[in-house]
Amino acid sequence: MNDAKIAGAAHPAAGFRPPITIIYIVGNTHSGTTLLNRVLGAHPEAINIGGTKNLQSFHAGLKKCSCGAARAEECPFWSRVGAEISERYGRALRDLHLEPGWSGFAADYVQFAHAVCTVSGARIIVDSSRDVVRLRHIRSVGGIDVIPVHIFKQPRAQHASYRRKGQGLGATIREYWRVNLKAVRHNRPDSPMIVVPYEAFCRDPARYVATIMAQAGSCMHRDQLERWGGADLHVLGGNRMKFAKSSEIRLDENWQALPLMEAVALDLTCLPLALAMQWKARGAASAPA
Repeated sequence: MNDAKIAGAAHPAAGFRPPITIIYIVGNTHSGTTLLNRVLGAHPEAINIGGTKNLQSFHAGLKKCSCGAARAEECPFWSRVGAEISERYGRALRDLHLEPGWSGFAADYVQFAHAVCTVSGARIIVDSSRDVVRLRHIRSVGGIDVIPVHIFKQPRAQHASYRRKGQGLGATIREYWRVNLKAVRHNRPDSPMIVVPYEAFCRDPARYVATIMAQAGSCMHRDQLERWGGADLHVLGGNRMKFAKSSEIRLDENWQALPLMEAVALDLTCLPLALAMQWKARGAASAPA
């Protein structure tokens, strides 16, 4: 572990203290977004909710909470969030429209965020919806601080993850460019993002966690490195990593078994974009003192 500051304070008392901070994670599926979400959400001042994009699917019965609940009313956390929204705003949780493009998005997102923080006692929400369009809308919401984080894998590693799910080489290349190019274009001086290479994060998570938490106005907490796998979760969406009980971070190196021609094709088509992202990541390589 490096010399980054680590806090060990007890969990805060219930009830949020504004301003609310959203750590918003952008990246491909199976690029480390769920892992990063869990690690960041293990901070006593933070809560990992998965992706707000999954809320409507949860209400429709298409996705379950990680606790197993099929509906908000059956979940001990989301039922309390719903009760808070009902008591404070006279609305039901399912009536909130958290899809970009809805004219009431900003007001609904603020109500949602305040309810989540009030129930959890957190002041930081980790949202791994991954989509840049949603990020733009959240950044336009007043009264909320937003910290965008872009995590990416090297092309060979990303394809190895997709390949296990039956995705072909062409689809990997298209998706790699589609998602990451949007993030690179969004990462401008007037809208900066913290860029996290998955491989570097696995080798030295403390360095990147400290950088992100400093942006959120806090210190890294030892739970984020040592006990992130033991927390009770009420996460919407995410892959099997959301069920992990171990707090060990292991680098996925299955890409080494890729056929040679696929590996070469990935290097030729995607490596220039990966190098551009690596260059963007250089600023996050040194955690604040």
